[in-house]
Parts: sequence; structure tokens; C-alpha cells
Amino acid sequence: MTDPTASQTVAALVERKGAGVVALAVLRSYWKPVTTIASALIAFGVFLNKFDTVIEGQKAENDAIRIISVRLQAVETQQAVMTQKQSDEEARWQAVTTAADIVVTPRKRH
Repeated sequence: MTDPTASQTVAALVERKGAGVVALAVLRSYWKPVTTIASALIAFGVFLNKFDTVIEGQKAENDAIRIISVRLQAVETQQAVMTQKQSDEEARWQAVTTAADIVVTPRKRH
């Protein structure tokens, strides 16, 4: 005759004693590994939650960087326009000062 398997032994115990008593007996015997695994799962869940928070924070920072980049491009465009206007104005003033340097000498009549 062969020995019963573990599942057959547990099934026989459940029939004789009841599922609650067997569950408590198993828990009493294996409480350390059960609590270790449970605490590891909880810690992993907390880690994943914090990791998700970090990812959301990174997304917000990336969005802020994009906004700053767009604003910087707008400022650079405005600066280029102002530089061009300043160059045009300097060219006008140069033309005015060049024209003001013209010396008119009267012609002598004989």
C-alpha cells in the first residue's frame, strides 16, 4: 500500500476537523514564511506606488521643460526681430550722419 499524498492527507483532515481548524494549524506552523511573503508583497506594492509617483513627477517636469523651451524659442525670435530692427535703425542713422557730413562749398563767380 502506498502512502497518501499531501493533498489527500489535507483533504482527510478537513473532513475530520473542518477547514477552519486546518487553516489555523497550517498558519500556526508556517506563520513566519507567510508573514515574510506577505510583508515582501506589501513592500513591493509600496515601492511600485512610489515608483509610479516618481514617473508622474518626471512627466510633469518634462511638460514644464517643453513649455520653457517653447517660451525660450519665442524670446529668441523676438530678440532676432529686435536685433534686425536695431540694425535697420543704425543703418538709417548712418545714412543720416553721412548725409550731414556733406560739405557744400559755394561756387565763385568770375
